Amino acid sequence: MGRSGKRIGLKMIAEKAGVSMATVSLALSDHPNVNAETKQRIMRLSRELGYVTTRDLNMRKARRKVKRLGFVAIGTSLHSGHRGFLEPLEREAEQYGMQVEAISMPSQDPDEVLQQLLTFGKTVDGLLVTDNVNSALLQALDVLERPVLAFGHTKDRDDEALSLEHVRILAPDETAVTRCATAWLYRRGRRQVAFAAPQLPGGGSDDRQFDGWRLASLDAGHAPVAEDIYIAGTASASIDIADFFLRRTSLPDAYYVTDVRLARHLIDALSARGVALSPEQVVFHGPRSYILEAGLGHHPHIELDFEKMARTAAAIMARPDRRVLEEGIRILYPLPMNNFTD
Repeated sequence: MGRSGKRIGLKMIAEKAGVSMATVSLALSDHPNVNAETKQRIMRLSRELGYVTTRDLNMRKARRKVKRLGFVAIGTSLHSGHRGFLEPLEREAEQYGMQVEAISMPSQDPDEVLQQLLTFGKTVDGLLVTDNVNSALLQALDVLERPVLAFGHTKDRDDEALSLEHVRILAPDETAVTRCATAWLYRRGRRQVAFAAPQLPGGGSDDRQFDGWRLASLDAGHAPVAEDIYIAGTASASIDIADFFLRRTSLPDAYYVTDVRLARHLIDALSARGVALSPEQVVFHGPRSYILEAGLGHHPHIELDFEKMARTAAAIMARPDRRVLEEGIRILYPLPMNNFTD
């Protein structure tokens, strides 16, 4: 009901705003396809009319009972990357009346980690897990019979085959966005786009980005070969990244790099050898804090958006019975692409 006692719906807001109901729905969901001016007008009208969004209702319901959320970094200690996500997560969780307790389990023994997780999981109402997550671990956590949300993709890439009742995976759609970013380089006349990553294979983010790069290369008529691919720390890339590419007959004229720190090193190492790269020759992926620290904010890049990830995670954990959890184990969300201009 609105302040006048009348039921307020999307149709009334659409009529007053002079837009379609679909546009109102997208604006209230903060969808990027609605321009800022229209979105602000619709939001202002909805407040003036007393419209209550589903998110508001969810928050009101969730506030009736404070929940404890456990955040666990598996196989590693808590670091700056985790903190970059935890800060917005704690803010979002607080709006739903939830408290976040963050710990790390740095042990590399899978049995020990599982036992610690099961013990800790019984002390909280929901569990968020990240880093060294695999399918077997998620299957074991399903017995807790409480919501479990894993961040990113499983290391063994078997998550698509899982059928679990209480466990879901929240992950960026890295294959699609990497394919789009690599295609952008080819559309700008680049003939060969090389690929560089800290690790591969082994599941997770780098594998998905490799898939996107490979598909875009094939789309452009370029079949990837071994000399196009630098994976740090492997036998084929035991030399520095700059020397790896310089030993080719001809240098690639663009690079897709899965990690912003590796991208910074590539730029500096080639520069030290007399090869200057323009911003439009190097596309990379990473959290905003790492991108700013590397001084590469002006480059075309894919941003790992911790704020959006935190909002989505908090909403899911506040209402784990929401319809979205019936649509499959993986919940994919898009990543922002910055400084890509045609």
